Amino acid sequence: MIRRAALALAALCGAFGSACHPAVAQQWIGTYNDWNIFQRSESRTCYMSSTPIDMEPKALRRGDVSVRVTQAPSGGATVSLVAGYPLDATTAAVMTVDATEFRLRPKGAEVVANDPAQDAALVRAMMGGSQMVVRVTSGRGPATTDRYSLTGFTAALNSMNASCRSAL
Repeated sequence: MIRRAALALAALCGAFGSACHPAVAQQWIGTYNDWNIFQRSESRTCYMSSTPIDMEPKALRRGDVSVRVTQAPSGGATVSLVAGYPLDATTAAVMTVDATEFRLRPKGAEVVANDPAQDAALVRAMMGGSQMVVRVTSGRGPATTDRYSLTGFTAALNSMNASCRSAL
């Protein structure tokens, strides 16, 4: 469990280097199965993250890969994905939660929802789902498929929401 938290933190630090800079303190709040929760001290921003349980193709060299749900000041949540390489900006990323498919937009090496309504729908699906599959295409052409476990997602989201509210 601690190893998984450390791996998730390392993935976040690689993907969001400024988030792990020594001047930016962050606190690990907890681990809920496959999801870890963190809070940045200076902004009191809470986020939860997970790394893939399976990545295809296995031989493709990539940077750190993770999905992250950030608590918005408004009380909602935003979903983003770090793919580990620059993405094809013309090809939509596809996140499938169980049988529900979402088309998101690539933004550099990240994938983000198109609007707050899509973020909310994606979070609702993740709360009720068991597995999420993400398909993205590299700017150089190769497509990748990553599988994430949603075990612990709802408990982590509830804990994150409570931690953020109590910290403000």
